[in-house]
Amino acid sequence: MPDSQDAVKPQLVNISMDELHSKKFTSAGREQFVRAVTEYAEYLFEGSKAAAFKDRVQGLEAEPDNIHVRQASSDFVESFRQRVRPKWVPFCTVGEPLSVAGFGIGINFIETTWGLAMFASFLSCYLFFLAIRGTRE
Repeated sequence: MPDSQDAVKPQLVNISMDELHSKKFTSAGREQFVRAVTEYAEYLFEGSKAAAFKDRVQGLEAEPDNIHVRQASSDFVESFRQRVRPKWVPFCTVGEPLSVAGFGIGINFIETTWGLAMFASFLSCYLFFLAIRGTRE
């Protein structure tokens, strides 16, 4: 059964249309501003409740605090952040199979000096690429 809070959606923000009009917002600008602020407030409200629900002690009611609000705000900002692919990723993508091929050839001729050197150097390269690939994100 829902709480009385959940049954009626609270008005989270009160925006003065007169103030927006006096600050020279156009009618479309006022509408967009109100929509954006209202949506953000609802997102922050729901996110804070969800974060508090995750952290609550079982059997007790969820109580959002400043940490939960900060987490919801951070999640909101993070959702807009673009993931930039590092410039070295294509080199690692090509370097890994080439180094595997190189140490495969080197292990085939491991009884020779150049084969051992080739195996060791390409194995080192592969491990290097593998370590870098683990730090992509």
